[in-house]
Amino acid sequence: MLLKSNGLFIFILIHNYMLISTTFKYDTEEVTRQRFLVKSGDSLFPIAANNVAYFYGYGNNVFLISSDNRRFIINESLKSLEERLDPHNFYRVNRNFILNRSAIQKITSLKNGKVLITILPEPNHLEDVIVPQLKVKSFKVWIS
Repeated sequence: MLLKSNGLFIFILIHNYMLISTTFKYDTEEVTRQRFLVKSGDSLFPIAANNVAYFYGYGNNVFLISSDNRRFIINESLKSLEERLDPHNFYRVNRNFILNRSAIQKITSLKNGKVLITILPEPNHLEDVIVPQLKVKSFKVWIS
């Protein structure tokens, strides 16, 4: 009887270990960013990922632009953001911009095979949001 109890105990331990291992793997490798902690003055507050219109890099800074046109500097690279954002909602269109699908207002084909994107809120700087020719096909698949 003690042997059966020990066998059952070992089975339960192995089963629980497998559950914990699977959960840990999911938590560390599969999770996308759901919110960002941003600073405004002396205060910190969260912004949900679905309230982010886009991210853009300018100089050595990366900016988060919210859907209501608030601008924040964040301490993360565009590359790390690209890896952690939900790929169904966010797409890196070029070296300077990662766009939320909901920010895209208009897509215009250019003669050179590139695509011009109109986004809202409009960027404060004069740079157009252009998808390079090599990324146009994957962009169109993503936006469809």
